[in-house]
Amino acid sequence: MMCAAVCWPLVTLLNMQGVKCRSVESDLGALNHIWIKLDDGRALDPTIDQFNYLFDEKWPEVYLGEPTKYHVEASATVSHREDGSSAQTVVSPGNQRAVRDSGGSE
Repeated sequence: MMCAAVCWPLVTLLNMQGVKCRSVESDLGALNHIWIKLDDGRALDPTIDQFNYLFDEKWPEVYLGEPTKYHVEASATVSHREDGSSAQTVVSPGNQRAVRDSGGSE
């Protein structure tokens, strides 16, 4: 699916324009889905309409609103920062968090 190819550059552009957000990965079992989480908690999903074809649903071309069943953060998430770097947060079974940083300015 094209969700990552659309969301990752869009997160960079939005942050450059002052819209605080990050990309999030949802684990949907046999598939994963990348979407954008705004600082106010809303989901911005420019590719949600792909589920219309996969599951015979009626989503708009672009979704903006409260997180849906497709917008649940996976146990590991990748956040793309304004400076172009990224970090992956992994939650272990003991609920311990580890952050892996890809570099970039702090």
